[in-house]
Amino acid sequence: MTHIKHPYIVDVEASGFGPESYPIEVGLALGPGVRYCALINPQSNWTHWDDLAENIHGISKELIASKGRAVVEVANELNALLQGKAVFSDAWG
Repeated sequence: MTHIKHPYIVDVEASGFGPESYPIEVGLALGPGVRYCALINPQSNWTHWDDLAENIHGISKELIASKGRAVVEVANELNALLQGKAVFSDAWG
């Protein structure tokens, strides 16, 4: 069995709750002092927004519109950072 010295942790914030939601922020903990975070600009057909979710995570539509990055760009960076690694999340579903 492979021993993991430092687990890789991913946290995703979403536009709401349930299947219509989409990711708006992703954060990674890749080891001591190594972090990655990106806001994600929604695709044009991603329209679900839940004000209750915004109240919980504190990320507004205006913030992701001004600071969000293209989902393909973020996905490519995540693929490069996480290639071959076991990643853990508290929200597997």
